[in-house]
Amino acid sequence: AIIDRTMSPAGDSDAKSRDLESVYRRHGHAVYRYLLVLTGRRDEAHDVLHNMFLRMLQKPGLLARLDDEKTYLLRVARNECLRSKRGRPVCVTGGLASDVFLLTSAQDGPVETLERQEAAGAVQQAIFSLTLQLREVVQLKLYQNLTFREISDITGVPPTTLFEQYEAALRH
Repeated sequence: AIIDRTMSPAGDSDAKSRDLESVYRRHGHAVYRYLLVLTGRRDEAHDVLHNMFLRMLQKPGLLARLDDEKTYLLRVARNECLRSKRGRPVCVTGGLASDVFLLTSAQDGPVETLERQEAAGAVQQAIFSLTLQLREVVQLKLYQNLTFREISDITGVPPTTLFEQYEAALRH
């Protein structure tokens, strides 16, 4: 895991890394999916996610001060992503549907799996045709199950504006 490769010789590094590792286990996949929607690229989403957690490892006591881990992580992920993408367009690579939008069931047979893959591809195409702002609101609302107030805390956009953006995305 990322935590194992970044251990420092400091006395409390084991406890600090265990705490961070448990946060990574609880929220890492959700943050990764969010970053996939923002970046459009698996490799870039992984880089941003790992850099984010490496920086957190260097901030002792941060986790203890958090009221809402998930909202904080999504806000940091967004800021890190925007910082890394300054001046660069979003370039969507194929096959993200399985990472971001595909929900499968253990009872699915081959036909059901294929149908879900096709539907996920259509959803991916529709979402990536949105602007970054609209795509972000949809991802946070539908796939992270956040309220408009929580999304506002992450993006800094007023909840009423987010609601309007969400409605515009659904009309699109």
